Amino acid sequence: MKKESKVILQYDYIAHKLMSSHIFISPHLDDAVLSCGDYIKHLVNKKEAVKVLTVFTGYPNAEIMTEAAKKFHKLCGLAEDMYKYRCEEDCAAMKYIGCEYKHLNFYECLYRIDKDGRSIYPDFDNIFHFEYELEQENSAVIQEGIMQEIIKFDNVYVPSAIGNHADHLLVNLAVNVIMHKLKGKLFYYLDFPYCMFERCIDQVNDCINKYQKRIMSVTEQELEEKIEAIKKYDSQINMLFENQQSMIEVVKKYAYKFQLLEPAICLLEV
Repeated sequence: MKKESKVILQYDYIAHKLMSSHIFISPHLDDAVLSCGDYIKHLVNKKEAVKVLTVFTGYPNAEIMTEAAKKFHKLCGLAEDMYKYRCEEDCAAMKYIGCEYKHLNFYECLYRIDKDGRSIYPDFDNIFHFEYELEQENSAVIQEGIMQEIIKFDNVYVPSAIGNHADHLLVNLAVNVIMHKLKGKLFYYLDFPYCMFERCIDQVNDCINKYQKRIMSVTEQELEEKIEAIKKYDSQINMLFENQQSMIEVVKKYAYKFQLLEPAICLLEV
């Protein structure tokens, strides 16, 4: 009996040593689940160590709220305490998927100001570019915050910045600067739903052709669980997809974009 227990313990130790660790860097509170939720669930089901690191979860004082930020809040159907509600949505999604998570509490682009107190992105409809000169200080701080979290992971997953959202570009650039310090592999994921937009087709193809494409299969059950996790972000669904049914259709269309017979996601190994 003692001999059998020793064998089991030794097997458990070896299995633990072979288990890989994964960290998904999510610019906003829904990005990792939108783009990789089924694959994250797949890794969780394999008993891998998985963590989602969300960068932009901070919330400024209502007195300095920009007009662009107020417009965004209105589209989400939320008031000044929007990020408290959105963080609760994220906690529910992470609990449902079953992975660890952390919020870094940096401000997203609509809340960021320059050294003179002026909004860096004053127009809600013009956030799909990156203000290099004005963002240098922010970039340095965010690089350090991300670096402290990802350095020890075996696999790091980063948005490829499809769609050119300012926050996705900032995260992508930050990791590119520090990637030489990583001990593990670096993967880009395709930013969903931007990667399904017609205006982004050339950008998607350029990314896929530039790096080593990895098609990662998931099960239909894991795809369904991704959809259920996305539903937890109730404040974002109508803004991103018009309604829940449209969201389900686009998510499934993306899942079968790379393989006909089973769902998958596309990762790009750097």
